[in-house]
Amino acid sequence: MLSRIVRTTGLLCLTAFLACGTTISFQTPAGAIAGGQPVNATADFNVTAGTITLTLTNLIVNPTSVVQNVSGILFDVTSPDLTKALIGSGFSGTGTPITINGSGNGSLGSSGATNWALNDSGSLLAICAVCAGGPGPASTLIGQGVGGSQTTYSNANGSIAGNGPHNPFYYNVITFTITNPGITENTAISSVSFLFGTSPDTIGGTQIENLPPDAPEPATFSLAAGGLLLLGARALKNWRTGRS
Repeated sequence: MLSRIVRTTGLLCLTAFLACGTTISFQTPAGAIAGGQPVNATADFNVTAGTITLTLTNLIVNPTSVVQNVSGILFDVTSPDLTKALIGSGFSGTGTPITINGSGNGSLGSSGATNWALNDSGSLLAICAVCAGGPGPASTLIGQGVGGSQTTYSNANGSIAGNGPHNPFYYNVITFTITNPGITENTAISSVSFLFGTSPDTIGGTQIENLPPDAPEPATFSLAAGGLLLLGARALKNWRTGRS
């Protein structure tokens, strides 16, 4: 009985503190410029056994030009090297379309499957809108607007507002999933670059995180540890009382 209590308490501790997979985050460098305009984007890769999930976010609010839209991302997949093997793997994306009229007012559509492509770009993988198999020049990723609904683009020029070939865009965030049995929790992501605009400018990304997903704050760790130890002590006390 005592050994079962110890095993159960240990299992609870492991469940609380060990996370499955790793989140690796990249961001454009501070002050990054594409086509003469400021750009800012993040890419969060969550790697688990069999799956890479990429959350791509455009952080520019109320952009002026389509050159500020994210149109793709390049990256390398190693440990093991799966860059070539992932072409033809299971691939999907989810995003929310937005159509912006000539006055700069946006109308959100229903969230659904994106039409971006997964391609081989030399020694790297590319997930892209403006590329072979992609929908470009439409369907690039635009940042949020302003106003109560955050869908008003008061700064937008003619490359965004009412531009037929460029509309609709995807709004703020797209999530992509790649599935392949060769992906492990040790699979590494590197050499990340962001693509901006419909004649893509390439901006190298800087790694900003490499953490277990949803890692709690130190205070949360302490509270969880205290709670688990209390549960273990109480169980042990009850066991001893039952034996006396």
